[in-house]
Amino acid sequence: MDNTTSRPTQAGHSAEEDALQQVLGIEREAQAILAEAEAEAARLLERARQQAEDLIQQAEQQAQQEAQQAAAVTLQQAQQEAATMRAGVEAELEAWERRAQARLDAAAARVSALVAFGREEQHGPGH
Repeated sequence: MDNTTSRPTQAGHSAEEDALQQVLGIEREAQAILAEAEAEAARLLERARQQAEDLIQQAEQQAQQEAQQAAAVTLQQAQQEAATMRAGVEAELEAWERRAQARLDAAAARVSALVAFGREEQHGPGH
């Protein structure tokens, strides 16, 4: 049997016990490092989640602003087109009214002429 592995150390422990204590110490350090790494990973994950939420919120706000701007532009274009169409319709209506008035004036003149002609035939010329 090898006496080096079972020989007591200055503290009264054998080399095997010392090695076991070192292994247990290393294991505790590894567990502490692992716990710290897990905590850091959780913090990083939470930070990433928050940043993602912030980016989503910013994107939604930007999309809403762009949609409102597009709607305003579309509304303005529609209003301009409506004004142009209204002006065209009003011009057509005025032209139609002028033509109708001219025809009405011509019809009134014909009626007056017919009435005057009818009077002349009934009463004779000059009456």
